[in-house]
Amino acid sequence: MLRGGAPELFEMLGSIPPWAYLNRVAHEDPSQLEAIVASFPVRPNWDGFTALLAAELLETSGGDPVAIERLQRECLIPMELEMLRSGRPDLGHGAGPLLHACQSRLRAHPWGGRPT
Repeated sequence: MLRGGAPELFEMLGSIPPWAYLNRVAHEDPSQLEAIVASFPVRPNWDGFTALLAAELLETSGGDPVAIERLQRECLIPMELEMLRSGRPDLGHGAGPLLHACQSRLRAHPWGGRPT
């Protein structure tokens, strides 16, 4: 799961919890993030959430692998862990509000989205 494989694991079990979609973006490398953006339709559901969040991460980081890893580690992974700890798999929100919360956290990062 630390390589972003939680959605596939849970899909085999029959049900994907919302935090697993965040897991995918929080742990993938830049080339996989680009593949997510290219392969998922942008719809207001959890697959769309994954594609839009991956696109936001790539844009906010400028595509820089170091920036991507730092934003994942400092913004997305803490949100993923919060979702797991809280017992509320989507922090009480649906895909749209959770996407907005993730985007806000990425955009508010001290780097301003770009490494210095």
